[in-house]
Amino acid sequence: MLYPIGMWKLNQKQSNYGLGLILSVFVVVLLAHLTAIQAMVNGFLKVNAMPSTAFITRMIEPTLQIESIPALLIPPKIKIETKPEIPIQQSFKQTIDSTLAVLPEPNNISEEADKSPGLETKRIEASTAPITVEPSTTVASADIAVAQFTAPQTVRLIYEVAFTRNGNTNYGKAELDWQHDGGSYKLRLVASYFGIDAFEQHSDGLSKATGLHPTRFSDKRYRKSEVAAHFNHELGKITFSTNAPEAPLLVGAQDRLSVILQLAGLLAADPARYSTGSTVTMQVANDKLAEPWVFVVENLETLNLGQGQSIARKVTRNPRHEFDQKVELWFSTENNYAPVRFRFTETNGDFVDAVLKSDRKIVLVP
Repeated sequence: MLYPIGMWKLNQKQSNYGLGLILSVFVVVLLAHLTAIQAMVNGFLKVNAMPSTAFITRMIEPTLQIESIPALLIPPKIKIETKPEIPIQQSFKQTIDSTLAVLPEPNNISEEADKSPGLETKRIEASTAPITVEPSTTVASADIAVAQFTAPQTVRLIYEVAFTRNGNTNYGKAELDWQHDGGSYKLRLVASYFGIDAFEQHSDGLSKATGLHPTRFSDKRYRKSEVAAHFNHELGKITFSTNAPEAPLLVGAQDRLSVILQLAGLLAADPARYSTGSTVTMQVANDKLAEPWVFVVENLETLNLGQGQSIARKVTRNPRHEFDQKVELWFSTENNYAPVRFRFTETNGDFVDAVLKSDRKIVLVP
């Protein structure tokens, strides 16, 4: 179909006008968006660029107006007077020395009868009546330094021994070898059964007018290593091979073996001084510690030995601690107070009881 030229030109104008209108609207919308985006960006940057400010507060304390304080409310000044201090070490030493000099020994009465032959035992019944304690003579460790002492003659004593352990009893023998030359001494005690040495003890030292001064004590038990205690008289201390803490060496100190011969020499030198009920206190050391032992002098007893009876003075050390031994010693009044019997009892009831075969046949050491 043919359109007239005028109509075609009119249509072309309308088309150009519509296209221009569309472009104009597009440009306006685009500019509006760009403007909005720019405003948002500027606002965001402005917010982030603002510095932060901390909010600080301060408390203003009110000023107290104190006009005056009554004099009665002001405490008076107290003047403290100081006294010169006493050195702790000196005070402690004085207390220990004074305590050891009169240290009491608690009574430990066993209800188990002594089944050894020749000894009479009595059962002590409980009573509510008040107990009267008579004063007795005490020979303390401080008195040992001036006590008279007679060294026993050089001798070897043979004993018959009963060993009990866990209710079982075995029998054997023991030998006590004592040697001295007036200046030094050597002492050995060995007990055995079935050819096995149950224990062996040695004590070496000096023999003086006041008694024995041990320098070394050793103790060897069956299947155990030997242990020892060393008495350093110059430094005044006792040291132990078991690495136990050292102990101060007191006047008249003994070891567990020499104490037997020390008591024998004291009794022989002055029997009247050690009457029944008197006590003797001296420091006794083993392989671990040294502590005061209190020996109670008891009545004379009659012992049945191998070839007859013998009168002996009994001396007892009762245990003071849970695992202490009870030590009982008998000294013959007819043979210069030689030890004719000794008995060591453990807390569980086990004991070693040695009785001299005969005090009529004492074998002198050549």
